[in-house]
Amino acid sequence: MPKRLEIEIGDIFGIYTIPDINFTERPNGSGVFKKRIITAICKCGEIIIDENSSKILHRNKYCRHSDNILPKTEEGYSRHYLYSLHRNIITRCLVKKSPHYKKYGAQGIEVCDEWLHSISSFIEWCESNGYDKLLHIDRIDNDKGYSPDNCRFITSRENRLNQRLLTTANKSGYQGISYHASTRKWINQIPTTGKRVRRSFHSKQQAVEARNEFIIDNKIEHEYEIQPWRGE
Repeated sequence: MPKRLEIEIGDIFGIYTIPDINFTERPNGSGVFKKRIITAICKCGEIIIDENSSKILHRNKYCRHSDNILPKTEEGYSRHYLYSLHRNIITRCLVKKSPHYKKYGAQGIEVCDEWLHSISSFIEWCESNGYDKLLHIDRIDNDKGYSPDNCRFITSRENRLNQRLLTTANKSGYQGISYHASTRKWINQIPTTGKRVRRSFHSKQQAVEARNEFIIDNKIEHEYEIQPWRGE
């Protein structure tokens, strides 16, 4: 029989820390033996109390309790048609194993306390602000999180355009504005139905202001945000 691995209080095994060890007496055919009871805390905060140490000693590389860091849903809402939307925005901000976490939670994007702990508040806001199953929830200011004053519903086309125009490769700080080193000019561009409007300027300010004028002149403010020049 293999020798039992010695564990002491304070030991760390991968994602687990051991804060406590207890023993309980169990009768057997030849008398009484002591059974080790291990308490372990996962890095996500989940507490495990188990007689079987294999979970801690041999399965300690990856957290398997990620969903436990999510707040519990209020009773009666788990089958609501907005349940999955609510859960999705929380997961992308909190769960590191989510494929979307690097674009949200890792970038400091959070869900406001009101929505985080109350799906009923989230549902009320959605139903009062034009929710439709064909629309997408969108953050008005991409540097801020999910909250009633920073969210809206937009079409899938608007959502695709927003994602296309403001990416990690865009260092200008403005949607649709980029600098081309080869021409030493600032480019503004707006994808419109069937074509892409693209013009070049000597300064970033000219590019930003010309883009705003184009949006206003063509009455497409509902698709593109007017971006005031910040005096950089």
